Amino acid sequence: MYRHIFISYSRKDSSEAIDLAERLRAEGMTIWIDREGIGGATQWAGEIAAAIRDCSFFLVLLSENAVESANVLKEVSLASERGKRILPVVLRRTPLPVSLEYHLAGIQHLFYSDYPAILSSLKGASGVLATGGPLPKFAEDRKTLLVFPFEDLSPSQDNGWFADGLTGELITTLSKIKSLHIIDRVTSMGFKGARARTRDIARELHVRYFLDGNVRMFGDQIKIAVALLDIETGEYLWHDSHKGVFADIFEIQENVAKKVFEGLKLTWTLEEEKNILTWGTENIAAYEYYLKASNAYNMWTHDRMKSAIELSEYAIKLDPQFAEALRLKANALVHLYRLWERNIVHLREAESLFLHAQSLKPLLKIASGFVMLYCVQKRFSEAEEIVNKETKENPNDFYSHFLAGYYYYNSGQLDKAFEAYRNSLTFRPDYRMSHWNLIEALDRSQRNEECAQWAFRAIPIFERWVVLHPEDQFGRAQYALLLQFAGHAETALSTIASIMEDENADGLSLYTAATLFLHRSEEDTAATLFDRAIARGFSDIELLTNDPHFKQVESGAKFQSVLERLRRKIDESGFKEIDESTFGTNS
Repeated sequence: MYRHIFISYSRKDSSEAIDLAERLRAEGMTIWIDREGIGGATQWAGEIAAAIRDCSFFLVLLSENAVESANVLKEVSLASERGKRILPVVLRRTPLPVSLEYHLAGIQHLFYSDYPAILSSLKGASGVLATGGPLPKFAEDRKTLLVFPFEDLSPSQDNGWFADGLTGELITTLSKIKSLHIIDRVTSMGFKGARARTRDIARELHVRYFLDGNVRMFGDQIKIAVALLDIETGEYLWHDSHKGVFADIFEIQENVAKKVFEGLKLTWTLEEEKNILTWGTENIAAYEYYLKASNAYNMWTHDRMKSAIELSEYAIKLDPQFAEALRLKANALVHLYRLWERNIVHLREAESLFLHAQSLKPLLKIASGFVMLYCVQKRFSEAEEIVNKETKENPNDFYSHFLAGYYYYNSGQLDKAFEAYRNSLTFRPDYRMSHWNLIEALDRSQRNEECAQWAFRAIPIFERWVVLHPEDQFGRAQYALLLQFAGHAETALSTIASIMEDENADGLSLYTAATLFLHRSEEDTAATLFDRAIARGFSDIELLTNDPHFKQVESGAKFQSVLERLRRKIDESGFKEIDESTFGTNS
């Protein structure tokens, strides 16, 4: 009789295997996992063989350790011989030996980071678990759409900026139609590589339609393939492909947008049609620089933020009326000042750019930029005015609550910040930065038990992000700190190790690593990492000095040295023109 899910793993991966088992048990599943180690051939043949014989699902964690484990190979072989439903879960990518590849051939592999997909697969286990349930009933009055991140299929595989930029631009364009509810860019980009999970995503986000596509770019030649899927019927409403040169990109995007509207049988007003078919600039070279700048902006390092500013400057020089490029440069300048370069000129230029962009395009969404700028400048009454207006006019918009959380956090109202971020998550449960900022607010308030609970909830979201974006060091550092909060100390250490070993690691990532060691009470390592963070450009003194964990150790000689070095760096950059009081910022 089928009774449980068997988890096979290498002893060297015990921490991850046990964490997964505990999470699955919390879902009401019965798990068989050898936690103590069963020695001897007789015992193995008895207890483990019986557990595999009686299991309903066999889950194997794949890693460089697993492929070298004789026991894992035995267990997989026995499960295969008995015809068990096998679920390979990739903990870390590694080539499979022929002995394992034979048994796992043709079976879909999932990533350890993609917990929702693992859960969904296991819910299909016959005899022990309920099915994932039917799709929700979708209303016809306002159709819902998610744009999957377009895949870069270019021969050189180095045109991710174009694939991501096209995804973002289509989301921006389609979001202008009131009769269409489209999932925001940040949430959409989090589903890179998750196309096999469309039904699960449909249930999670209440989405019926999916726009999927890929791009090929070679020199100036481009090819874009797009398809629109109706998840309720399981049918594609249309497939299309476009060939041309980069200069045709506006026409191609216009055609794709029109086909989405036709496929979904949407209606639009003349004003909406005018807004939809406006790309912000008619200068194709300016547009290319803007897409590249957007791609750089979304990767939080000192070098990438400076690159975003430089690329947006090129776009603005080619088209001084390009409001979106003005806004992008302004946002990047505020972040550059806030985290890395305390040059007062950055803030003055940012404010001028925001105001100019708003004058050129009054309907352009700039509220978040102004709130961020005013919080950095300690102009809290002006930030509060914008936040109150946004939450009143858009009570069901997750980002209005996110902005409120940002304002409350920076003005020191941590309990209100927690509530605002929690409200934002009711509208976007998978929004990473709402989780991160909420957890930071709890940590700063020293609400440790709640902090651990929320970190545990957020870990799957950050796991998925780290796997899909391995180049994002800050994302990896965030994930490691959440593991520490949730009590997975050893996994946190192994996750942060690559950043600590990287001589060129960015200052923000090193700062986050340092805070992890503060939480571990490893003060010497923390002080060393803070010094490295400052040397690599980190300058957010408020983020440091308002951390209660730092306050507990700042009187020590090493931490006084850290503060002296940071203050000296800030004084040299002219930050003293702003009142250095009260509170800092979070991401």
